[in-house]
Amino acid sequence: MRFVSRLLRFRKSSASGPDAEGWHFLLPFVVLIGLLFWMNRSPQASALAATATIILMGFLRGYGEVRLTLSGCLESLVDAGRQSVEIVVIVAAAGFVIGVLNATGLVFNLAMVVVDVAAGNLFVLLLMTAVVSIVLGMGMPTVAVYVLLAALIVPALITAGVDKMAAHFFVLYFGMMSMITPPIAIAAYAAASLAKESPLGVSVQAMRYAWLAYLIPFVFVFRPEFLIGHPLSTVPGEVEVITATILVLALMSAVLSGFSNRALRPLERVVFAGMAALVMAACLSSQWQWPVYAAGIAVALWCWRPRMRQSPMTGA
Repeated sequence: MRFVSRLLRFRKSSASGPDAEGWHFLLPFVVLIGLLFWMNRSPQASALAATATIILMGFLRGYGEVRLTLSGCLESLVDAGRQSVEIVVIVAAAGFVIGVLNATGLVFNLAMVVVDVAAGNLFVLLLMTAVVSIVLGMGMPTVAVYVLLAALIVPALITAGVDKMAAHFFVLYFGMMSMITPPIAIAAYAAASLAKESPLGVSVQAMRYAWLAYLIPFVFVFRPEFLIGHPLSTVPGEVEVITATILVLALMSAVLSGFSNRALRPLERVVFAGMAALVMAACLSSQWQWPVYAAGIAVALWCWRPRMRQSPMTGA
């Protein structure tokens, strides 16, 4: 990856066009996806094959006027090892936390503890489940995260009356959100090592971009018809929930960026945030949905209204 980034920087100012020159670097991704999903190879073997492909492409074609040499290949391997050290330490720390939970037996009594602390409040139970799912998902692959959470956390949600399909999707989503949620955020650490940026800054920025993913699991629980194929799923219900989700996304994106066709004033950002909260509350509670959605659309379109032109002042 370091070799590719160096080549991209080298050709950034080239007049011949980097997009046309670097098309062959898509081949390693094709090899990776093909081995994983079509040939059912292991992730390790697929990653090694993709790595070998990109090295071969570097030797045979390179990028522009730059080709990979043996010394450059060795340098890239050494640099990749150095960048991996930080990620390995983080994964080891996450494994230590999981190991302590297993050694103390808390992980096996976790469902009962979560239910007792929530004291029958579904929203509190969901919040605690989200936190526990993020903690238990630290540094673990997708399948392992889901199997662990499905065995430990899902029974507590089903006991509290949550739909079975919605409960499984809830823990799966939040288990995966551990990839970008501090303090572990394995995906953010990997991206930060490539971009030479602060891991915490990358993680916070990733949370800003993916904030909606923290709300979608709650929609699964309170509005299970949002899940296509669910017995309660209907076309009008799906249209309503999708409308609400898009509206919340538009409003909160304007709040976080401070821009919606124009720069937003502080008071306008507060209004947008409040309207987004109302839309989400109406969607989850299934009460007064369309009047609230209409108000949300009106607020979202407020900044797109045509400005009134002032008539020129006439002199005396």
